[in-house]
Order: sequence, then structure tokens, then C-alpha cells
Amino acid sequence: MKTAIAAAVAEGNVYDMEDMVTSALDAGQNPKELLEAMMAGLRTCGDRFESGEYFLPELMGAGEAFTVGMKVLAPVLTAGDRTSQGTVVLGTVRGDVHDIGKNLVGFMLESAGFTVVNLGVDVSAVAFAQAVRDHEPQVLGLSGLLTTTMLGMEDVIEELKR
Repeated sequence: MKTAIAAAVAEGNVYDMEDMVTSALDAGQNPKELLEAMMAGLRTCGDRFESGEYFLPELMGAGEAFTVGMKVLAPVLTAGDRTSQGTVVLGTVRGDVHDIGKNLVGFMLESAGFTVVNLGVDVSAVAFAQAVRDHEPQVLGLSGLLTTTMLGMEDVIEELKR
């Protein structure tokens, strides 16, 4: 079952991921091992991308499949009386609406025991600064796929200095 889940992620099979992960959990599979299988699928996709076999659409499809699987897996991985490892505020800066990478990082941090505050996409510098004041995170993660959004990251840093 883990091999099939890894393959589904690598192939960007968003349609079957929810059922596959749910079935694996119902069958008693270890959630951490399922996460490892999903991450292996991402690595496979990344390797295929680097070799020229896959292109950006396949890479994005794998990220989406991983995200679907994590929506099922995350509550199981974070259940229980675990002590938080700290708080992380994540968001995609103003002018960018890409969020697959940010969401993957957020899911991985949550599964590692961090409290993640995900601000979403196209987040203003003021909203980032307010979230830092409200949540007092140990880590602030600024996401941006487009090089044009680097100025938005600079704006966040300047806003935090005020």
C-alpha cells in the first residue's frame, strides 16, 4: 500500500490520494510510514524533473497529490498531547498566489510537532507583521515562487523593523 501511495504522489494522482491514505490508515498502517511514502513520491517526482523526464506541470501535480494526502494524514500525525516544538508563521508574499511549496513545508512542520499559522497567499507586509505580533513565532516563513515577489519579502522585513 505504501508503494502505491508513493507512486500516486510521484504521478500526481490527486483523484485517488484521499481514498488511498484513508484506506491505509483504516488498515492500521503507521501514519509516519505513510508520510515517508508520500515524501518518497515527491523525491521520485523531483528526480524525474531533474532528469528532464518530468516538467513543471508534473511537479505541481505531485505537490497537489501530496497536499490531498496530507489533509487526511495531518490530523492523525498531530493528534495527542504532544508538546509544541514552537510556532511558525507561513505565508506567500503580496503579488504571488503560489502555495504548494508553502503548504508542503507547513504540513511537514506540523507533523514534526510545530504549531503552524498559515496566512495563505498574496499576504501584505502589514498582515505578516500583525501575525508576528499576535502569535510571537519562533520562525517566520515567507514564500514566493516569482522573482518579482522578492520586493514583497523586503517590504515584510521593513514592516517588521517598525
